[in-house]
Amino acid sequence: MVVRTDTPTLRSQRKLIVELLFAERNHVCSVCVMDGACELQDLAATLGVDHIRLAPQYPHFEVDVSHERFGVDHNRCILCTRCVRVCDEVEGAHTWDVQGRGRNSTVITDLGEPWGESDTCTGCASASRYAHGRSVPEGKDSGRDAQGSQLSEVHRHGEKGKAVDSLSSSSLNGGQTARPRLATVWLGGCSGCHMSFLDLDERLIDLAGIADLCYSPILDVKEFPERVDVTLVEGAVANEDHLRSIRLIRRRTRILVSFGDCAVTGNVTALRNLFSVEDVLNRAYRESATIVAGMPRERYRAAPAGPGAAHPRCCARGSFPARMPSLGGRHLRLRCRSAGGPFAIR
Repeated sequence: MVVRTDTPTLRSQRKLIVELLFAERNHVCSVCVMDGACELQDLAATLGVDHIRLAPQYPHFEVDVSHERFGVDHNRCILCTRCVRVCDEVEGAHTWDVQGRGRNSTVITDLGEPWGESDTCTGCASASRYAHGRSVPEGKDSGRDAQGSQLSEVHRHGEKGKAVDSLSSSSLNGGQTARPRLATVWLGGCSGCHMSFLDLDERLIDLAGIADLCYSPILDVKEFPERVDVTLVEGAVANEDHLRSIRLIRRRTRILVSFGDCAVTGNVTALRNLFSVEDVLNRAYRESATIVAGMPRERYRAAPAGPGAAHPRCCARGSFPARMPSLGGRHLRLRCRSAGGPFAIR
């Protein structure tokens, strides 16, 4: 009998299982405190899961921080039951168990009371360590970070680790020795992530030595180039222009990284999704107006500001600006200035 544990079918099924784990609870790596020190994240990287094809469920479970030393976030628990087993088989306390069925299952302490009120918990920390899947014998170097979580190989060994090699120029460029091409994109956001990127200071000099920055808001490049290896995307997709841009960027990029809260969750930009278009426009153009309160209702019609003045090039095709999105059939009232003087958009 031949047992095969690594076939295309098995790899496909493993990827699907990992996608199910990500979709079932709240696992947003870029805003998680365990980013870079998470076994589920490492497993997804190993299997090549860079996105999920399933609709996230985004459940809302209470976070139990009643214990004086520990806390448990059920929103990110994948129900591996390691904490249950180690508490029973290693510590012998059997404080932890599982209640509920299916997607509503959660780990509980004793008969469901808060962890801090448990009479059987010994406070050994074994459940916390083993739940991360990276426990090591006492007394040995665990390579843990400031939060007590063990660091992955890329964090522990830096340039000498194999994980770093996965982003080498040869792997990104199909075996070629050319330097990786890096791009950064700014969509609907405050540019704070790019400011943080620039705050790397002298470490940017090291980055410039190993990669070529081919597109960025800090470069004078108008069109997103072909064959980009890694693109950092800041900001939310806030209009149709952003949607067209991000689709083009996705086609021309090998590895696309959601860069910051806005790119991952929508953040402040997505707050307008909680209201109707009418409410948002009322707030912007009537309630918050400081000069003339009124809803813009006319389509763009560019006209010269004075007699005999020529239309600017940007207005030649009948609308200005060409890429300004319309909101619910209503358009913005703008004023532009070109080499020929001011032009009113009426």
